[in-house]
Amino acid sequence: MGEGPPIGLRCGNWTHGTEPNRNTDQRFAPRSGEIGNINTEQHDPADCQAGRVNQRSASLRSLFSAARVEVLRGGHSAEVYRVTDRYGQMTAAKVHDAGTLDRAELAQRVDVQARLAAIHPVVCRPLTLEGRYVTDAVLDGHSPSHIVRFEWIDGLEPDVTEAGAAAGMGTALAALHLALRELAPSVLPTIATAPTTPPSSRWKFTGSPQLLHGDFISANLLSSDGALRIVDFDDCGSGHIEFEVANALYSVMFDAEVAGDATTYRSFRRAFVSGYFDSARIEFAEGLIDELIDQRIETLRGWLAEPISAPIGIRNASTEWLDMLAGFVAGHQR
Repeated sequence: MGEGPPIGLRCGNWTHGTEPNRNTDQRFAPRSGEIGNINTEQHDPADCQAGRVNQRSASLRSLFSAARVEVLRGGHSAEVYRVTDRYGQMTAAKVHDAGTLDRAELAQRVDVQARLAAIHPVVCRPLTLEGRYVTDAVLDGHSPSHIVRFEWIDGLEPDVTEAGAAAGMGTALAALHLALRELAPSVLPTIATAPTTPPSSRWKFTGSPQLLHGDFISANLLSSDGALRIVDFDDCGSGHIEFEVANALYSVMFDAEVAGDATTYRSFRRAFVSGYFDSARIEFAEGLIDELIDQRIETLRGWLAEPISAPIGIRNASTEWLDMLAGFVAGHQR
């Protein structure tokens, strides 16, 4: 997973993620922007690439016979758009740069999400276009893209500072793990940062590897009509459930420490872990969770030491962002 810098656009309440294998430590800064109404005096061209966005908007309007298209977020390798048809019905479209991911794996992940949504309705449902979930097109005149459409969800990101929201996230993750376990086996690979064995001989994982969301963070959840809806399965893969619990905690810890917040992580952890254990009806040692978080930090330390092995968000990061990441890692010296 990558700890890339905060970049991009956002409008409305859609918080669909845009960077493969990222965590909250590379969350995109919320800035609104409408396609066709972006001007480079308001947005840094390096961030929003306004010319390309406008080209893509025109192509998407044609592809979907849409009346209106708006950009919600943009990142290093993907953008999310709101597409409104002539009847006012909205959907979300995620546009991936074809050169940044494996199309077959993308199709497998979307298929997993579609099958999961059929048995677990809180999962955001992919939509087909001419019978396909993944559409290939050149939207900006030169760069091939893979496009996936999703149902529109109107909601808000849960507030991790609220105990009820944290407990709800834990409950939602436990239910998601149970639903993922019901799916037929998938050929998706092990999540890049997920260990295949416990971090030390003191611990054992509670079960075999299974499908995981891969990036279960507040930015990939929407509170809508009293339920937490789950989006962005771009990192879906195999791993142990303990890893995903630890990874969710790591993301909140990172955000809190970067913000100089000494209390949010502790309160979130108590409520989140309690919500997960109560719903999953299993428990595993919190010492194991701590060691998995430490292992995640060591992964980041390795990426900073050898950027060539790091995700694109780190390889393209500014010196200031890399210094911030280095400071975070330095605060967790073994």
